[in-house]
Amino acid sequence: MQEPNTDAVRAALTAVADRMPPPRFPERAWRRGRRRRLARAAGTTLAVVVVLLLAIPVWWSTGPHGAEPATPKPDHSAGVVPSKVYLPWLWQATIADSPPGRAAVVFDTVEGRYHDGSTVVIGADGAYRIRKLPQGPIRRDVSPDGRRLIVGADRILDLTTGGTSAVPGGEPLAWSRDSRTVASWDADSRGDRVNLVGVDTGLVTTVYTAGSVAPAYTVEQAKAPVESISPAGLAIAPDGSAVVIPVVRDGQSRLLAVDLSGKVRWDVPTSRLGLDEPIHYSADGRYVATTAYQCPDATPTCTVEKVRTVVVLDATTGAEVRRPGRAERVLGFRGDDVVAVRADPGRNTVIVQLGVGGERTLVTLDRDVSAVTMPLDLVERGSFGGPEVRPNPFAAPLWVYALIAGFVLLFVAVRKGVGWLIERRR
Repeated sequence: MQEPNTDAVRAALTAVADRMPPPRFPERAWRRGRRRRLARAAGTTLAVVVVLLLAIPVWWSTGPHGAEPATPKPDHSAGVVPSKVYLPWLWQATIADSPPGRAAVVFDTVEGRYHDGSTVVIGADGAYRIRKLPQGPIRRDVSPDGRRLIVGADRILDLTTGGTSAVPGGEPLAWSRDSRTVASWDADSRGDRVNLVGVDTGLVTTVYTAGSVAPAYTVEQAKAPVESISPAGLAIAPDGSAVVIPVVRDGQSRLLAVDLSGKVRWDVPTSRLGLDEPIHYSADGRYVATTAYQCPDATPTCTVEKVRTVVVLDATTGAEVRRPGRAERVLGFRGDDVVAVRADPGRNTVIVQLGVGGERTLVTLDRDVSAVTMPLDLVERGSFGGPEVRPNPFAAPLWVYALIAGFVLLFVAVRKGVGWLIERRR
């Protein structure tokens, strides 16, 4: 049987195909294909972005720079104070959700720039954490070991867990050297009192009660004591044997030191100083330092321009020893020198060391900060000079990432829906 001539058939079919016009593919189909390819590429890109937005902070939080879980953080490092710090991001992680552990620097932001203002804690590892400032009593000092912070009339914040606890005995104002006791100010119809309160035990010991009650000319005057305790600040001696107390007696400011039995060791007038800031002992207990308004005359009130200056007193007699320089708030002693906060209008706030050899800038902060404090342990050891630390923008609460992911998914859904409507109309 003769085989068919496939070559002739192939040539005939080729000739027919060459004479036929090429098929015209609808332009609409081309556009639809392009849109589908672009939609798939956009969807893939957005999915990658969402994954990265959720994965990066998780990875960062498990590393040395991120947020720590709300469990006690090991105190493996004493920390070094950075040479420069900055304001946190508006969405920075909170102390309650991600506690920073041992603090290196604590300050408050100025009201208005951060809504109602926030307390900012920079941990020993450089982590920035914030806490909204409560209404009422101002935030006080951080404990000498950097693990606790006085945040209200009777509240102490644990920076290793993010939880707060109540303490009895009035409003805590100052810490003992071992961070286990606070000196508190309490007041009622019987007068003002200074108590020493065990932070962990809750044991309250009254060490001083204000003086007698004034003659009863009116009901209000009958309740007003001749002597009242100024809640500006208290100080506990390094060995815990005495407490320095600012008082107002018959309209005059005075500073006195009492032992634990209530016996007054010394009592000196301070009307020209206008004490209104925290007081600190030196590590060896020889000196006491605070900042005071430097009044131009002996008037009871200073209504003219006020300049705050550091005043160092002899802790044995209460006599003034020296005024090493200008500052707004004392943080402690570094040897015989005073470490204090200085804030000039329009300039950055700085932490300075004031002594016989002059002054030295230790830390630079933003100009819009206030109530700067830091652990006394770091001040006395001179743990300064660390690298400047910037806030980590990825250390944010989980709701921030949930919000971002929600917006991205909403965008994807809207885009898909709009594309589907366009295709249906065509």
